[in-house]
Amino acid sequence: MPLPSSGPLGINAIRNELGTSNSSLRGLSSLAGFSTPDAISEFYGYSAATVPYSYGSPRILFDFASTANYGNGIVTIPDLSGVGNSGTFTVGTLGGTATNSQGFASAGNASGYEFQTSPEYSIQSNQSRNFMQTMAGTASYTIAIWYYHRGWQTNYPGIDTFGGNFEWVITPDISGYRMWHRRETNYAFINFSSIGQSYGLNQWHFVVIRYNRPTYEVSIDWYNNSGTKVTSNAYSYGSVSGGSFQIPLRYNNYLYSRVGYYSFWNYDIGEGGSNTIFAATRGRYGR
Repeated sequence: MPLPSSGPLGINAIRNELGTSNSSLRGLSSLAGFSTPDAISEFYGYSAATVPYSYGSPRILFDFASTANYGNGIVTIPDLSGVGNSGTFTVGTLGGTATNSQGFASAGNASGYEFQTSPEYSIQSNQSRNFMQTMAGTASYTIAIWYYHRGWQTNYPGIDTFGGNFEWVITPDISGYRMWHRRETNYAFINFSSIGQSYGLNQWHFVVIRYNRPTYEVSIDWYNNSGTKVTSNAYSYGSVSGGSFQIPLRYNNYLYSRVGYYSFWNYDIGEGGSNTIFAATRGRYGR
């Protein structure tokens, strides 16, 4: 709820509104987008519930904190980008059967869908799949995801699949975990232990996957617990051949997680775009 517009206002109230443990006024002001000099009075009437958040010109935007548009018992998942690529809540993988949505958790600004139990629920792109032409070919694209990772249902859980040719996966199959994005046979990896990072469960993560033409470069932007971006790059020369688009299943493997924000662009938003989205949305997720 918004902070009071007058009267007593302290650091703890501001921290609670932003959903962070940061107790520095500069840190809180930065999360809220305020410039220096800092003053508590800037937070009178402030609300962190600025949803949905849209950067640039996305082709699809699911911002599940917008509780007026989402919930249980609906079949059509609204696309908030303005393009009209609504999703369909389904049971089963690679197509599935339309069903009423389940597992929506209303948790303030960090609301989202819980994907963790049988049967297998997913969100499938609209039937025309008119944004898939970009990802199935060789043009640029970006995907941004906020997710709360609770644990491992299987060894290879992930978010998306295009007939097995396109993947974003988190895996505990090596010490320290790793994250990858695959196009055909080309991969971009973040091996957390090899770069001195820890991958924490039971917390919110923000990741951005980018593919750039004409450089043919796949990039993963991941933000660690201190908010510092880690970027992994790799070159990919293959095109991708279509298939079903779903969130958040990879075949039959669950990402045991709540998904809070999902957006797709048909261009590379760059590291600057990743930083902007993270700065604008991190307060909801306690980061």
